[in-house]
Amino acid sequence: MIVERLFEIIDKISKDRFGRLLNNTQRICLSWEAYMWCLLPIFYKTNNINADLIKLMTKFYFRNLQFKNRNFNNLCYSNEFIRITNSFLKNKDTDYYKEIEVCLKNNKHISINDENYCNSMKDMNFKSTNATHLLMFLETCINTDKHIVPLDYTLEHVFCQKDKTKLSNQHLMDCIGNLTLYEGKNSENGHKGNSALGSKPYANKKQSYSKSNCMLTRNISQNYDSFEEKNIIDRSNEIIEQLNKYTNY
Repeated sequence: MIVERLFEIIDKISKDRFGRLLNNTQRICLSWEAYMWCLLPIFYKTNNINADLIKLMTKFYFRNLQFKNRNFNNLCYSNEFIRITNSFLKNKDTDYYKEIEVCLKNNKHISINDENYCNSMKDMNFKSTNATHLLMFLETCINTDKHIVPLDYTLEHVFCQKDKTKLSNQHLMDCIGNLTLYEGKNSENGHKGNSALGSKPYANKKQSYSKSNCMLTRNISQNYDSFEEKNIIDRSNEIIEQLNKYTNY
């Protein structure tokens, strides 16, 4: 009975608007300590999940993504999680959300404060999985609660990879400003998927972007008539400002 309920909790977390982002691939997931010392016992006690707490954990995860900071298996987190959870199990009036939030804030590494986070993100290059899920997190944040962001988007380079040598700063090719989400396959209604875009220049992709279900991608077609090196930098700044806002906890 207990095991069945725990599996039900995991399933509910996996279907949550933000929790699903951390349960889509083995490479993007919370450490087991977050579940063992925090989410599972608390949700078991309340007999329901707390969407706000899941969102807080998701913010923590994506804020620290690509930064080599302490994870929840570190004693500064696990000891506090155990203390807070035990306090709640003994007294249901314990404000576990507030205490967990304070724990996360008190242990926030200097590398991800507002200034350092933004400066570091400008210089980062992203691998496919990290970038895809980070952008899906942002896409979830900027959409309404009623919109369920698909988890089968693929990563698209706006300035095509075959033209990398045309960039004076080739490091920009895999920066967050040159990356967006796009449908992976052609749809039945004629919408072209990522493979159909190929290595076309932006002028040829702009119209396809405007028809994407992804708001981040539609915004590119609306905001940029062309997409050259300066545009990559400008969009990087825009995306980083949004990420700084939505991942902050």
